[in-house]
Amino acid sequence: GPKTALALELEKRREKEPTLVALAKLPGGCGHATVLLAPAGAGTFTTYVIDDDPSKLPFGGLRVHNLSPFPIMMRFDGKTGKELATRETFSVPVSNQQVVYELAYRHEDEWKMQENNIIPVRADEQTQMIVLKSNNRHFMSSDGAAGGFLQMVTLRRGAASAP
Repeated sequence: GPKTALALELEKRREKEPTLVALAKLPGGCGHATVLLAPAGAGTFTTYVIDDDPSKLPFGGLRVHNLSPFPIMMRFDGKTGKELATRETFSVPVSNQQVVYELAYRHEDEWKMQENNIIPVRADEQTQMIVLKSNNRHFMSSDGAAGGFLQMVTLRRGAASAP
């Protein structure tokens, strides 16, 4: 797709500083952020910034990030579903320190069910669920199999590691 303003700025800055590999735009007033890097070609990386300041995502909370190139649909605890476009996020209500979810993705104009599962969400942790599409070995089992068409990554940050 077309390059983002950040990617264009990175190209411009690399003319003077060729060892620069990524730029990230941090939200104003952000007390704590997690920056994810993904290879973008030509020795550069695309960034995705997660504002995980406890004032934005309280401990015991869950936020879902759709970093896949496909729209996804998630249903939580058997209730109404939530469709997430690419790069969209959604904070999920949590009860009993767990969330039961169903995940489907839209591919070739059709919704395809991928999985239903339970994710634990401890009261003393911020939990981020990231949905992505990758063939990177980090998202595969030791025999090279992927868990599904899309991959899921869970990031947790405990209260003890909070700033």
